[in-house]
This record gives sequence, C-alpha cells and structure tokens, in this order.
Amino acid sequence: MPEVLSCKCRINPNWDLKIAFWDAFGASRFVSNNVRQKVRQARIHNKIIDKNCPESKDEKIRINRSFYNDCLRELKHEHPFLYEIDSTALQESTQRLQRAYKCYDKRLSGEPRIKTLKNPVQSFTLKNVNNSIR
Repeated sequence: MPEVLSCKCRINPNWDLKIAFWDAFGASRFVSNNVRQKVRQARIHNKIIDKNCPESKDEKIRINRSFYNDCLRELKHEHPFLYEIDSTALQESTQRLQRAYKCYDKRLSGEPRIKTLKNPVQSFTLKNVNNSIR
C-alpha cells in the first residue's frame, strides 16, 4: 500500500494552538527574510570579487546548503525566541529559499521576495519526524 507523502488539512484550533501557529508563521517569515538578506549580501560580495579580481576564488563565499544552515544557527543564537518554534519548520523555510534562488539562477523565476504579514495566506511546513504530529 502506498504511503501518504503529504497532507493538507484545515483545522479549527483552540486559543493556545492559534498562538502557536502565529508564532510559527512569524518565526518562519523572520528566518526567511533574514536569511534572504544574508544571501543577497553574499551574492553582492561575490560579484564584487568577480569584478575586481576574477582569479581569486578563495575569497568567494560559497552559498550552499551549509551556508543556509549556518545562517539559521546564527539567527537562533542571536534571537532565542526561535528555539521555541519547531526546528523542522525553520529548516523548511530556508530550504524553500534555497530552491527559490536555484530557480532564480536558472532564470526560471524572479528573485525571491520579502515575506510580509500583509499576505492573506500565511503558511509553514512541518515534517512528521518519528510521528511527532498527531
């Protein structure tokens, strides 16, 4: 029997769960915007190095999965409220940002935009690790 890969559901949460969801929405948006800013700074840094001295590849910042993980780790150290949110939700927001920049580099889409509170659809993704979601 095939396994369910994802599930999209609508729930009617109580007050405590609403607060937890809004915290997760805000933290996911906060992480996405701050990591996006660090990625943009790194990309600008790499362009400046390419213009000035294209032969020096050691000074370029590698923007790969470990760069995104390091940015998330730094944000968690700077802002302790991120420890209260499920870590898989924050990791998923950085993974989405990485996929968006890959599409941008391949010219499939525009540059990723800032996530705002004005957007009527707020979302975050949780991963079900060891049946943690019930």
